Amino acid sequence: AGKDANEASGVASRSTEKAIDNGNQSSKKGSHKKSRAGANRRELYRGKPQKDLEDYVGGWPDGWKQIILERNNGKGKDSYYISPCGKKLDSLAKVKKFLKEKGN
Repeated sequence: AGKDANEASGVASRSTEKAIDNGNQSSKKGSHKKSRAGANRRELYRGKPQKDLEDYVGGWPDGWKQIILERNNGKGKDSYYISPCGKKLDSLAKVKKFLKEKGN
């Protein structure tokens, strides 16, 4: 009953917060535009990362995924890299930094 009362009063659970961080929900003030725009974007690719990691011996560690989305205006595309732990990164530079910090 306590959990239902918290959710009814607007307190988000950890899973809801994670979904918001990944752009899957729009309950944070001001984030609805980004989420709504993302919902209309066409997915062009989902799978193993297509680009090589320069300066990274052995290539991509197991479990990484890449998602490529077409921009709403149709003039370009955006790549996102998803780590095995679920962290979403939007550039190879951020992926390299993440791997360096994690010691992979």
